[in-house]
Amino acid sequence: MKLHIAYACNTCYMEQTIVSMVSLLEHNRTQQIVLYFIADHVKPFWIEMARRTAAAYGARLKVVSLDRLLGELKQVLSLQNSRHPLTIYAKLFLDRICGADRILYLDSDTVILDSLLPLWDMEFKNAWAAGVAMPYSDIQKRRLGLDPADTYVCDGILMLHLKQWREQCCGQRCVDYIYAKKGRPPMLSEGVVNFICRKRLLVLHPRYNLMSGMLLWDAAQLMRLYGVQGGYYANREILQARYRPVIVHYLNELYLRPWYAGSGHPYCLAYRYYRKKAGLQSRLPYGRLKTRTYVLRIMNACLPFSVFCGIYRRIKGIEQKRRGQFISRDIMDRCRI
Repeated sequence: MKLHIAYACNTCYMEQTIVSMVSLLEHNRTQQIVLYFIADHVKPFWIEMARRTAAAYGARLKVVSLDRLLGELKQVLSLQNSRHPLTIYAKLFLDRICGADRILYLDSDTVILDSLLPLWDMEFKNAWAAGVAMPYSDIQKRRLGLDPADTYVCDGILMLHLKQWREQCCGQRCVDYIYAKKGRPPMLSEGVVNFICRKRLLVLHPRYNLMSGMLLWDAAQLMRLYGVQGGYYANREILQARYRPVIVHYLNELYLRPWYAGSGHPYCLAYRYYRKKAGLQSRLPYGRLKTRTYVLRIMNACLPFSVFCGIYRRIKGIEQKRRGQFISRDIMDRCRI
């Protein structure tokens, strides 16, 4: 079977992209892999290394510039004041470069530890995209213009049903929404995906996106921390993801990321293994946790969970108010399914 998989990054995340590619190709040797790499001013050295990596496993690599993919939309998005690179929006327009029925987008800060073939065997039915659910509360969803019953997924690992994506003009819906928000969509690309695809999202098993919180807390604790009133994963599913992940997502929270010396991430050695296999032998730079994260980890270890939960939710509430990310009714009407 032919698997279509996309990455997007700038030069700053090329090492992580190469490592993720190697882990992907190692665990999917029996499949035909077509890789799409959306590059934002990446140095030729890294492009050549990506090509050599793909060729070593018999995979095809198609390099596309972010400027070409986003076109004039890049100027609109550049108006936002964000620490995130514009490459995060590339996933919204993969139908422009891939003619397959489905494609998997992977963030660069991932490693793949098992076959991805089951994702190509799953039934999409009426869904336009699929991802692992985030434990968002009803209040948070309403702030984003979603109903409490709506699914909210992490877009760092996102399976797109490109056939439906094209038929439903989802790419244009995304463009309209971004313009309506003047280049500053709430929650960035993730907010766009979840708003445009509301009612049309398929929830994947958490094994396909093992995030930091799942390593530290069980399902009940995650629901309490984030104020989830509705459904979320069962605890056995969180444990399955924790101990038998398909994709590990090294999010910038709770743990120091594994490309820094001194990382305590439980899957740190997996990253280091594929880094070495990729031929990246340079010494890892020194890193340290942000003060906020360090303090949270200490409180989590020392305080009763009920006390820690109250403090954590208060901190998150303050952060969300500062962002002030609400969606107006007129924008909802313009982008409605």
